[in-house]
Amino acid sequence: MKEVLDINFYKEGCIITIANAKRLFKIAEKSADENEFSIACSLNILAAEESVKAIFLIIKHNNKTSEINDFDKMFNNHKTKHKQLINISLLNNEFITELYNEVKLADHLFKIGDNLPEPERTKYKNRFQDLYDVLQWFKKQDANKPNIEEIKKWLLNANLEKNRGFYVDKIESNWHDPSEFTKKQYQKERLYSLSLIENAEKVVELMTSIE
Repeated sequence: MKEVLDINFYKEGCIITIANAKRLFKIAEKSADENEFSIACSLNILAAEESVKAIFLIIKHNNKTSEINDFDKMFNNHKTKHKQLINISLLNNEFITELYNEVKLADHLFKIGDNLPEPERTKYKNRFQDLYDVLQWFKKQDANKPNIEEIKKWLLNANLEKNRGFYVDKIESNWHDPSEFTKKQYQKERLYSLSLIENAEKVVELMTSIE
């Protein structure tokens, strides 16, 4: 018998996942405050993983009858998570470029209302205000986001980096000591993780505003 899910099942999961990403990020910061930079870096990577899972869930919410490649693997396969981390980070970069360098969708939608008489003008702009605000946030981030190639390089090694932050390892005749992680390393990874979480949160807001 096919499982029957509530219409907002995946949307609810998305909200829970974004909240969990933020919790992991918060605890990463507290770990850094205690100079536990290896644990902080690993928690940042876990938070980034959750942010991608949230995007997959909102996509599933908006496409309930469509099959999404690797959807189930996002919950238990680390290789899939990190592959999709790269895909999502690149997608966000292309998405922002398309919106503001070519289409300029936000400004176009909002300015349509300028030609309407009142009270239709106010009603129209109120309807698109949330969408406009989210898209303007993306526009602002475009100038300030971390270098996409650096994030991609980080993500390619993210699972190994996460494990190195949590565990002691024997590498031939040497030991890997997680305490060797530095504050500078944490600060760089914090920036990457925060960028992915914030972008995921805004993608969710955007897709919710147009559903």
